Amino acid sequence: MRKPVLLLDVDGVAADLISACLPIVEKLTGRKHVHDDVDQWKIHHALSLSAEEITAFYEHFEHEGFCFNVPVYAGAKEGIARLRELCDVHPVTAPFDAKFWTYERDRWLFRHFGIPRDDVVHTDSKHLVTGDIFVDDKTSTLVKWQEHHPSGYAVRFNRKYNANEDWTGYHADNWVDLIYMVEWLLEHRPRS
Repeated sequence: MRKPVLLLDVDGVAADLISACLPIVEKLTGRKHVHDDVDQWKIHHALSLSAEEITAFYEHFEHEGFCFNVPVYAGAKEGIARLRELCDVHPVTAPFDAKFWTYERDRWLFRHFGIPRDDVVHTDSKHLVTGDIFVDDKTSTLVKWQEHHPSGYAVRFNRKYNANEDWTGYHADNWVDLIYMVEWLLEHRPRS
């Protein structure tokens, strides 16, 4: 019997891109922020960057080593290890338009989770990727994926920046919740 396929977003779920960005914002603006200051989807809006600061901010994404050095969220290593016992896990990640991003993201996923490059999907069109369960932190992406895969399960990984977005589907507040949710979904899914 085949293992279920779990599609897993990376930034905001396993990769703590916000923490990687905060030192850049401090350097550009002189203002120090904490993770939960990012209370809306676009970091540059949440932290009130000017047009010039936004341009300089995103230029840092072009630097070699930036993506490779993004920190891992607490619980992600153990969580992904458990998910890989339960499912075939395929990271589905939207690439930034930055020179080293895709190459470094593949290396990052292998370094932290042992996930080979062949198992990674880089796309902005996540709704085109088929799986049994899809975990993401972007509500609009989950809605679109669920419309295209009505028999699949879309699970939102809750963060402060998505808390005010309307979502009545499955969700998890942390990695322990996510593992419990996936185990429950797998136990209760229809058998074919």
